[in-house]
Amino acid sequence: MPRFDVSVYLPHLKRLKKVVERFKNMSNKVTVKATSNGDMTLSMDTDLVSIKTLFTDLEIPRLIDHELETARTIGEVSVNIKRLLIFIQGHSIGVSKAIANIVHQQALQLFLIQDDVKLQYYLPAIDSI
Repeated sequence: MPRFDVSVYLPHLKRLKKVVERFKNMSNKVTVKATSNGDMTLSMDTDLVSIKTLFTDLEIPRLIDHELETARTIGEVSVNIKRLLIFIQGHSIGVSKAIANIVHQQALQLFLIQDDVKLQYYLPAIDSI
């Protein structure tokens, strides 16, 4: 896995699920964009409509590794919306936190965290369809 550019804690997964499910009815991909300031945008574009949802004031994970001092401040990746929904279903197991790491234009690495257990989910970038 390449080193990620931006890392943020996701908003509550039930809230995120509602947004992504609505996007799923219009497109098969979603673009996830996050900043090191704690902002995340989910967007989708079709020939008829363009929709964006902004989440602000998200927590930034504390990193032990100092490799990210020179990292990008913005990361963006487009992923398959159905595969993202599979990850979001993790809210049903009562996870306490979820983290998204973005490798700009390459991948979305997601973690579900419950106590000392972490479940990693990897979504590669997809091209425009």
